[in-house]
Amino acid sequence: PGSGGGGGGEALFDAARCGAAATLDASRTNVEFSGMATVLMTTPIPSEGVHVMEFEVHGRDQCLVGVAAPDVDVETYLGNKRGGYGFFAAEGTLKVDGDWKGGHGLAKFKRGDRVGVHVDMSRRTLHFSVSRWVAESTTPTPAGGEASATTPPPSGAGAWRSTVLERIVEGLPSLLHFAVGGAAGGELSIAGGSTSASSGEERVAAADALADGGYDNPNWPEELDTHLVAFLNEKASERRKHPRNIRSSALVGDSANVISMAALESPLLPNSSPPTPAVSTPGAPPALGEEPAATA
Repeated sequence: PGSGGGGGGEALFDAARCGAAATLDASRTNVEFSGMATVLMTTPIPSEGVHVMEFEVHGRDQCLVGVAAPDVDVETYLGNKRGGYGFFAAEGTLKVDGDWKGGHGLAKFKRGDRVGVHVDMSRRTLHFSVSRWVAESTTPTPAGGEASATTPPPSGAGAWRSTVLERIVEGLPSLLHFAVGGAAGGELSIAGGSTSASSGEERVAAADALADGGYDNPNWPEELDTHLVAFLNEKASERRKHPRNIRSSALVGDSANVISMAALESPLLPNSSPPTPAVSTPGAPPALGEEPAATA
């Protein structure tokens, strides 16, 4: 995504909705955490359309990105209290309204990565992407793979390579802000944002961005974009019905449950009922701040 508000307004952190353990720079585009805190962006996300905000990770993996209600508690990390949706770097897991929702369809992210928060307010859904800078003549590192904890800023020839993560969160409230959170050692900055009318338009825009890497087709007729947008919107609607995309509230029992995909991935026979997913209950990832943070 290019630079922009991602919501029709200025892309800045809100000093009035900033926890005491979070320090903003003078431009209000960078935040450092000395303890647990959440920071919202100034402008609410518009009530219709698809909106994307990207954040770049500069510090340790003790940070989260996502969205939050205007009245969320900013004196703890994003997702730890009601009204917060936080994607946690160190574990690649999601925390919503104080409950861990597991990491299926997600991936860890680290220093040097850019993490996109994609909000479809027309459908009230949330998903994420992870982008990594790949220099020329190097092999791309997949999202969730091992990357150096001291990845330098992009320099020289190369390009950002983005992976859209499978997990989709449904049932978002109608009033939200983009937000970040973290604990001691976490640091994030705003990398840019964008706005489009639909999921299809967002994907076409992402394809157009490949022109910078030399992959655009100069013979593609512009009039076909309308048909492509309609097709991608239809596919996005089908994707939302995929068994992997379970509402967070549908997780059975305690918040640490992880749904096994084995039963869900087997094809259904005619006139058969959907299989009941197996459920395992490993220990939940530790909440930020409950134990001393690990050394970077």
